[in-house]
Amino acid sequence: MAEVATALGQAHPERGIKTTVVRTTLEGLVAKNQAKRTKQGASVFYTAPDSAEQTATPANDEQSSEQAE
Repeated sequence: MAEVATALGQAHPERGIKTTVVRTTLEGLVAKNQAKRTKQGASVFYTAPDSAEQTATPANDEQSSEQAE
């Protein structure tokens, strides 16, 4: 997820991209079955449903793990 936020920040330098907004948006897509989430240790990978393994985006999810406790 951090990589997604960084890429968005580079693509749109005029906008303030916040990691929490990216996380919320990705989780919203998961809820609508428009994205898929898999966890591996402290990392979370988000993928499009039809390209499951090909375009995985790793995200350090330590904050989400803390929130879940």
